[in-house]
Amino acid sequence: MSLRKTLYILVLFSLILPQLAMADGMLMPPPDYWIQETAQKAVIFYDGGVETMVVSITFQGDAEKFGWVIPAPSKPTITKGSDELFTSLDELTGMYYSLDDRNDSIAPLSGGLKQESVTVIETKQIEYYEVTTLSATDKDALTEWLNDNGYSYPSSASYILNSYIENGWFFVAMKINTESLEWNNVSQQLKTGHAVPVAISFETENIVYPLKISSVTSKPGQNTDVDATFKDGIIDKGLEMDSADQFTLDNDSIISSDEGTLEMWIKPEWLESKNGIFDLLSVANENTSLISFEFQMYRDYSNKQYEYRLRSYLPFGHDTWQSVKFDINHGQWNHLAVTWKENEKPKFYLNGAIVELAAGSSASYRGDFSMVEPVDAKTYIGTGMYNSSLQAVVDEMAVFSAVKTAEEITAEYTKGVNGEALVADDDTTFLTHYNSELLEEVSGNDLNYVKKIDPTIDTYYSDTASIVLYVFDINKKELPYFTTDYAGWIKKSEIEDLALNDQGYPWVQPSKDKYFLTKLSRTMAYTDMTEDLFFRDAEDNTPINAPGTEDSDRKVIFYVIIAIGVVGTLVMLAVINNQSKFKK
Repeated sequence: MSLRKTLYILVLFSLILPQLAMADGMLMPPPDYWIQETAQKAVIFYDGGVETMVVSITFQGDAEKFGWVIPAPSKPTITKGSDELFTSLDELTGMYYSLDDRNDSIAPLSGGLKQESVTVIETKQIEYYEVTTLSATDKDALTEWLNDNGYSYPSSASYILNSYIENGWFFVAMKINTESLEWNNVSQQLKTGHAVPVAISFETENIVYPLKISSVTSKPGQNTDVDATFKDGIIDKGLEMDSADQFTLDNDSIISSDEGTLEMWIKPEWLESKNGIFDLLSVANENTSLISFEFQMYRDYSNKQYEYRLRSYLPFGHDTWQSVKFDINHGQWNHLAVTWKENEKPKFYLNGAIVELAAGSSASYRGDFSMVEPVDAKTYIGTGMYNSSLQAVVDEMAVFSAVKTAEEITAEYTKGVNGEALVADDDTTFLTHYNSELLEEVSGNDLNYVKKIDPTIDTYYSDTASIVLYVFDINKKELPYFTTDYAGWIKKSEIEDLALNDQGYPWVQPSKDKYFLTKLSRTMAYTDMTEDLFFRDAEDNTPINAPGTEDSDRKVIFYVIIAIGVVGTLVMLAVINNQSKFKK
């Protein structure tokens, strides 16, 4: 073997030596996807009978649907946490452990009876979180409260809530304030699945990490309960339609091509910054994809206002009518209505008042109404064949085979405001009240409900979580089946320097001169998270991977080897270079 080949082999070996000594994995998602690295990460500081638990989460799914519930054994105090704390601890303990940095994920919750059995102790805003502290005496009542307030807790898992209730625990419920998502920095941060850490402090005799509630989870896009979700309506209950819902009725005689009226109440829940089409009702032939009738709301990209659009489809194209631009009461109830008649111009109404029409953008716009008679068609409510759902609460929805006058539309709006439900007459072809059921009153049939599933999320979803816990106490801690990655004493001043709060003060106020820091980790399946984690004192306070231990000495030797390898590489490259010059 020539000298040059030998030197190249030595160079290659010196370069890969550090990799062989500290091999580690890396998750590499496909292009244009972000994948939740399912994990949980928390810092627990225990001092004087008070536990401060700082949790930093990642999540998978739409931020506007994000919900998070954490139990606490006594009345908790909630404040903003710090990303700096986790970064500092990763640097402190990670240099002796691993280069793999994982974030946490506490399972989003879900929810469904007696509201008087739930007590709201405090509500507050922390960054972009809406935070509510609760106590409860009934698991069904708490489940219902969670569902009614934007969480999604399955009633089949209410027994887990009951175990906390029986022991007198409290609950911290958090969700994203959708108004905050209009700020680009917040929206971009949440698109990566990372949220601001939260600190929860409570009195407890035993240090605990509430893990059991994390077992309540499901794959994104799947239905936690088979039933649709109902919320407070303009009258009694209304039907919530989110981006994965599809409600249909196998009936092609709802919309008359001769004349008719459609009216409904909606309470928008989509982001005010969202642009595009919101389908209200459409009739389409499922086999040929022929859409006969389509009533939509459209948010304009440029001036951030809305317009109504009515499309009717003809053999040679489609006719489009669109209203002038207007503002809508976001988060409030709005009454929408449209009337049409063959060879006449349709009319639109918002909250009982007529909204002027502008010329349609379609090339076939003629200024009057005409449509293909629906045959073997399906009616889509709050959605279309191709568009996502309305993302609103819908109530009191009706279709009539006759044109309602402006006075009648105004009267229907006034009745709704006064709490009077719609009443069917001889011209009614479709009527739903959505009072906790999907009954269509005229036909006597229920609406078909389908919860769509995103196959790409289902493909990459993980059923396990990597748990990393940092625990500060006067003793070294341990947990069954957990690995102790780091253990060592840390001074009061070092703890205070790990992170600062919003006022520039240390994240905690230690009362002792030093504490023992233990870093524990384990990968668990969600189905195995059947118990909360109560920490035990270790038999002794022997350091592990901390400065001054044999493990740390080995790490020093390791880094010395790396340095020697780098220097050796540079020397050998210089020799190769000089040899090449000599031959020339």
